[in-house]
Amino acid sequence: MKKYLLLFTFYFFSASAQVSFKTDILGKGELVREELSLQVPIRLDSLAKDPYKRISVWVVGGNMVFQQMHPTELLPYQTMNLSANVLHLRPLGTRWSLLTAIGIGIYTTENRLSSIAIGENVVANGALLFIWHQNQHLQIGAGTLVNTLLSYPMIFPTAFVEYQGERWTGWAKGNFLEGGKGAIGYHFNDVFSLHLLADASIYAAFLRKEGKKAVFFTQHSIIGLQPDFKVGKYLYIPLVVGIDLMRMSIYKERKFNTFFTQTLEGTSKQSYSPAFYFSVGIKLVN
Repeated sequence: MKKYLLLFTFYFFSASAQVSFKTDILGKGELVREELSLQVPIRLDSLAKDPYKRISVWVVGGNMVFQQMHPTELLPYQTMNLSANVLHLRPLGTRWSLLTAIGIGIYTTENRLSSIAIGENVVANGALLFIWHQNQHLQIGAGTLVNTLLSYPMIFPTAFVEYQGERWTGWAKGNFLEGGKGAIGYHFNDVFSLHLLADASIYAAFLRKEGKKAVFFTQHSIIGLQPDFKVGKYLYIPLVVGIDLMRMSIYKERKFNTFFTQTLEGTSKQSYSPAFYFSVGIKLVN
């Protein structure tokens, strides 16, 4: 089944229902992140004899990320990200596709539902991407993300490229809000593949800091090897072993004239030494 990249939340999606769970561990438990994702196609139409294997599909998806760090006086001890999205992918013209998405995101500094507050840590999200199909193996997409990060709609650029050959695969994707990520891999057989992964993902949480509306960002610079095992017909087990070359934490005020140029007044950027990175996951695909 052909997969498509979704820049909206940095996930692949396909015409199959799937649920996945993974745990990331940084250093000796300096940071632990748990992530649960779910996607369910609710309508699918395939194009007969389409040379680019395009599809028309509606997908409902959700994602939960819980992060816990060593407690300090300067940084949050926990963060929680929750999101729910509705996506639509459809062919456009002879060799294009159009991807649209709308959803909601919750970004808090505590791993509990009672910390959710509309107007403080709940934002609306949207996406519009045009995808060009060079052939059955190569596709390139670009477009915009719309986000109420600064309490009103803002437009940010986003792009991706993906190649799926018989054995070799490669992809790269990125946007201003969620950082960038990419991999090059080789499928040895039906049950094992190996990828070289580069990950500069960004995780966020909204809070009040120094009496102001602020956002707390954590960004990684991970390089690692990702072996992926298929067990039976539906089960996949991906692992990542690597190093986080530089983790950075920073506060930004949710204000347009300072957000892109400086840190929140009264705070400073925190940088961390390189640390061992390990991730293990499980994915069920029907």
